[in-house]
Amino acid sequence: MDKELIKLLELWKRKAVNDLKSIANEFSCDESVTDVICFHAQQASEKYLKMYLISRNFELKLN
Repeated sequence: MDKELIKLLELWKRKAVNDLKSIANEFSCDESVTDVICFHAQQASEKYLKMYLISRNFELKLN
């Protein structure tokens, strides 16, 4: 894997961790906003999935 791709994956990981922190912060509130929690959960999942697929050399093919 080239250095630029590794940097991109590290950036996505950092952003995914921040999404998880946002979820934890929202859960700690007295009145949690569930749509915000769901949004950040979806965002973190998407970033981790992209990281995994790219690390396995998955190629997206559109027909």
